[in-house]
Amino acid sequence: MNLNETIRLLSPCLPPEVVSTLESVPALQEIRLRAGCDVLIRTSGDPVTVPCRTDAAQLARIAEALSGHSLYARSRECAQGFITLRGGHRMGLCGEVNREGGQTQLGQLSSLCIRIAAEFPGCASSLAGFAQSGILLIGPPGCGKTTLLRDLARILSRAGAQVSLIDERGELAACDHGQPQLDIGCADVLTGCPRPEAAAWLIRSMAPEVIVTDELGGPADADALLDAHACGAQIIASVHARSLNDAARRAGVQGLIARRCFGAYAVLDGSSPGRVFALYDRSGSPLPLP
Repeated sequence: MNLNETIRLLSPCLPPEVVSTLESVPALQEIRLRAGCDVLIRTSGDPVTVPCRTDAAQLARIAEALSGHSLYARSRECAQGFITLRGGHRMGLCGEVNREGGQTQLGQLSSLCIRIAAEFPGCASSLAGFAQSGILLIGPPGCGKTTLLRDLARILSRAGAQVSLIDERGELAACDHGQPQLDIGCADVLTGCPRPEAAAWLIRSMAPEVIVTDELGGPADADALLDAHACGAQIIASVHARSLNDAARRAGVQGLIARRCFGAYAVLDGSSPGRVFALYDRSGSPLPLP
């Protein structure tokens, strides 16, 4: 989905002042709407402020429209803080949280953060050689990890590797009626399945040489991918952290790092999307940047 298609997707749901601004900004990255505040648009250049203030009721209408009028039906996703939009874009949700019967429900909204899925074919070329033995991408939110994962899947699958994607929230491939909307090469995609179940599913059904997945979380993720690695699949994944040491303390990757399941680690600094500032080998020793 290119920028014009993205604007066409978002335009019916956003205030006119925001839409007119979107048509003139370079490389749209993010739109933030907060109750009582001006709208902030992040681009490849300087942030742009739009003098357009929304209230909680308007935010609710925008979120409902962007979700395809299925926000209530997607309450499980909402409880995790975001939902995936058509095209692989992500709408982050923030507001008043209610706990009823042990269930987390998001009530009145106070903020929306629409992060735009980007495609930059070839952006991961310098990492492809390392990724053949598995690689963990480490970095803060919004630094380009998902974009790099998508490009690694594209490069490796088109080079002949049997690549499978665990696309639990539909952000990597953005499948619509089974057809990826984003270029992930000739990879097999399993969408909407929790990672622990998905890893075993793919090992049984697709015999992958490489499994690609985004944003590792808890111990169940690590256990599932450890099993997949033991079955012969290389793992390409990402995690939210600022450094390799920080990542090693995350429950979702602790066991994988301890057992040296990744052939390399790439740390992104967040100064610009996809920029790698540190690279390490399987044992954690620094490698020269490609």
